[in-house]
Amino acid sequence: MIQGRMTDLSCEKDYHRVGSYLDMEIFRNKRIGTYNRASILLDQEIPEIDTKDQDYRRLKGNLSPGLSTCTGCAAPVVFNLVAKAAQMRSLFLTRELIKEGVMSSQELERSEVMKILLKETTASVDEMKTADLNPAVMKKVEKIKKKLIAEGVYFKLLFAGATGCMTVTTASYPNNSWRFPYFHSAFENIGAVVAGLEAGARARQAKGMLKTPHKVIGFAGDGGSYDIGLQALSGIWERNQDCLIVTYDNEAYMNTGKQRCSSTPWGASTTTSPVGKEIKGKQTDPKDITSIALAHNIPYVATASPDDAEDLIIKVRKALLIPGASYLRVLAPCPPGWGYAAKDSIKLSKAAVDTAKFYSFEVETDIRNKRRYFTINNAPSVFFNSENGREEIASFTNGQGRFSHMSKKGDQEAINVVQEKVDASWRNMTDFFGLNGGSTS
Repeated sequence: MIQGRMTDLSCEKDYHRVGSYLDMEIFRNKRIGTYNRASILLDQEIPEIDTKDQDYRRLKGNLSPGLSTCTGCAAPVVFNLVAKAAQMRSLFLTRELIKEGVMSSQELERSEVMKILLKETTASVDEMKTADLNPAVMKKVEKIKKKLIAEGVYFKLLFAGATGCMTVTTASYPNNSWRFPYFHSAFENIGAVVAGLEAGARARQAKGMLKTPHKVIGFAGDGGSYDIGLQALSGIWERNQDCLIVTYDNEAYMNTGKQRCSSTPWGASTTTSPVGKEIKGKQTDPKDITSIALAHNIPYVATASPDDAEDLIIKVRKALLIPGASYLRVLAPCPPGWGYAAKDSIKLSKAAVDTAKFYSFEVETDIRNKRRYFTINNAPSVFFNSENGREEIASFTNGQGRFSHMSKKGDQEAINVVQEKVDASWRNMTDFFGLNGGSTS
């Protein structure tokens, strides 16, 4: 077992047996919003976000005008933050060049300098002259690049997106808004497409056809992850291919007309599970996809909410730096699908966490040493043994059209059922991970 990697965090440690062979080590952050930049599976901390824009650190209130939005939908914000977080080549290269005394921070702040340093091909004499560079410096830069590649921290990005809201908001044929190679997959095969891109990039690098390694990030909605895309995802997780799959979960097939999905919560009204005299919305519980991912024993599984941008960014970077398959489920409120005012997306994201409807955590699995490491990042105060407990579920459901048959008509019985299901889900999660203080009463 690896020791001493998380001593900088204010946390409690407990050990619990999970299943027949995995030991679980619990790291419980004592205050909500403590960012876990440490990693058991890595020899370094996750880099801090490299932007001075506070909108990327913590989104509060409305969606920031500085982030791309689709009528207040949280999904484009998730795409933006993931892409922002994934760009780490210049960050690691800058850090190493300064550490080795090759260049100063002032020199590296010039955009034309970094543009040349990141080039795959040899810079021309004119380019080096414009950036005040010389062949001796460039030789040292190439040496450092090779070192960073060997350490697994210097790579380029490939993106793939399953048909869905992402395609509509960022990639309408024949154009897209991504500054990276982007592959538009079918609805149901994001796992297969990502697997092919990852294997192809790895093969081309082995043959010397690619100078820099590539990491693949695949996006899919809940329909493309939970339902028709699950088989291919299971395959890529079982093979532990080096990639990141991100589910932006808006809890229904929103892009095709708000049909119910296996991630749709109990009681929610959709076009295929409408509210009638006898049946009041969807009558089954949502699928627990994070537990399915964990059952594959992949190295990294996490959840995140868009109201806490820094937590999401750190998790994306950790997922990309840890070798092997990673999975990230991100809550993505949808104004037309959920039936609320567009300005309330981030407010609802926070309410989901405060009520324990959604909880933000991460799990690292060290399969060789048969250990699993769990950290809860954002959770209702009940987790911290607070007398305040968690907020009532009504603070999340009120104001949403999909639950209006409960709130507007005063159906307290239905609200109580939702509350009981939320509390039961919380207890199941805390019991599985052997956590103390998991009661919601």
